[in-house]
Amino acid sequence: DIDSFGLSGKSIRHNNSILLINIVLGQALRKFHNSVSFKQINSYIKSLNLRSLYSSDTTKIIAYTRIIHLLEKSIEINSLAKLLKADTFIFKECHSIYSDAIQLKIPDSKIKTVAIQYSNLTTKNALMISTADKYLIFSDLYKDILSSETFKPKEFVVTGYLYKQVAKLLETKSLQKREQIKNKGAKLIIGYFDESVETDKWGLVSPKSHLFDLEFLAEKIIEYPDLAVIIKTQFVRNSPLILYPESALIKKAHSTGRYLIMSHGDLRNDIFPCEIGKISDICIGHLFGATANLEVASTGGRNILLNEYNILPDWIKHFDQRVIYRNIEEFFSELISDENHIELKDHIGDW
Repeated sequence: DIDSFGLSGKSIRHNNSILLINIVLGQALRKFHNSVSFKQINSYIKSLNLRSLYSSDTTKIIAYTRIIHLLEKSIEINSLAKLLKADTFIFKECHSIYSDAIQLKIPDSKIKTVAIQYSNLTTKNALMISTADKYLIFSDLYKDILSSETFKPKEFVVTGYLYKQVAKLLETKSLQKREQIKNKGAKLIIGYFDESVETDKWGLVSPKSHLFDLEFLAEKIIEYPDLAVIIKTQFVRNSPLILYPESALIKKAHSTGRYLIMSHGDLRNDIFPCEIGKISDICIGHLFGATANLEVASTGGRNILLNEYNILPDWIKHFDQRVIYRNIEEFFSELISDENHIELKDHIGDW
């Protein structure tokens, strides 16, 4: 009972979950900050502060500051765990500082940590690797990607795809939407998943290449009256009408009622990919991301992946030319018949 911790009025209950407000963290710190459990960490913090103060090496000062921040967060999250008498800490965001902080060795702490894979990966990424007690993953295929020789969880547990069961809850809604689109004359419905559009030096997808795909699909909508496309962007801000308000092609295609943009939320687009998969005959995604397509495939939908950047993850060997295409133009060349009709052949996109 949360009230037994003195947190009455500081939490929101929903079903079997309790959402605590930030003030609870302060309460935990006030109660446990000077606990014997954190004596060693507090000693480290004082020592690093002194080293930082007397160092003239900028690189070392930055490193000391980062380590101090991690140690302080360890006190915070472990204090909260003590206040709640928690025995397990579950997280998806391995790159969160709290996900690392909770794993620092604290005397008398017996809290277990469980990491959950939520994204497909093509290459090793340090931000997605964890030293948790258990790491729940989609498949054995990801064990090597999510570990290194010296940095890995104590145990991998294969659970399958995280949101697979959501499709059943959305089936009726999806079929109704599909019927609405069919009533507009569409005989073929294609879903399209983008990846994050970024303009900094670490970005992979440029606005130019993103716009190319979206306008290519818009052209096909205008050319083929029996085609419909559903755009599901990863982020709400990347919706075609928001990101490219000057595109005449997108505006014209959208006005047909067959160039649909499905979006919900404030930052991330909260529409589940499996909903797009249930509405569509086939979905398009990008091999370097592909989490959305993995969700669709896990619920029985057909998908193809565009590999514009020639990325070769280990799991690519499980696919063939029916699934992976160099670009969106190559994929559409398979859909156009000699009579210039657009149709989906049986061999395309079956995982």
